[in-house]
Amino acid sequence: MTQKSVSNRLTKILSREYMKKVFATDIIISDCPNRPLIKFKLDKSASTEIIMKYFGKRAFYTNRHEWTNEEIVGTYNSAWHVEGVFRQLKDSDYLSVRPLFHWTDQKIKIHIFFCVLAYRLCCILNYELRSAGIEISINRMLESLSEIRKVITVLGTNNADILISLSKGDAIAEKILDLYGLRIKYLS
Repeated sequence: MTQKSVSNRLTKILSREYMKKVFATDIIISDCPNRPLIKFKLDKSASTEIIMKYFGKRAFYTNRHEWTNEEIVGTYNSAWHVEGVFRQLKDSDYLSVRPLFHWTDQKIKIHIFFCVLAYRLCCILNYELRSAGIEISINRMLESLSEIRKVITVLGTNNADILISLSKGDAIAEKILDLYGLRIKYLS
């Protein structure tokens, strides 16, 4: 490597956008033969200026001409909610659209409607739990509640000899049961 070849290569690299403004360079002849060194310095103020001026800009196109700029940007920024719903409906643990065991369009639509309805009801329950001070995800809520089972103990042949109870759940499930009085409701 010669000083000229390194200089040509450096010129080519710095010819890209904004590179000459951001980096100050100098080629130094080193003690080793055929090993020129590059000394460089990052100009942080120029870098910050370029970032603020050119990067992070977005253009929004919409057919909602009656919306204000704030409404358009707010709608764009809340798109992650919709992406989260699709991710949840693809999740194989709870509220999943798949597996789909239907073949007619009508039955597929109804199946998807029930999945979206179940998700919406879980969102409402999760919102109510958050308002009551229980901060958990929908999957964690469903996991906790799925551990609770209705236990029927038959002691004899009479109806009076049958005991109905709910199994004990984890701390979150117990809070939910107490909050809505579900033990009393389902055991009376």
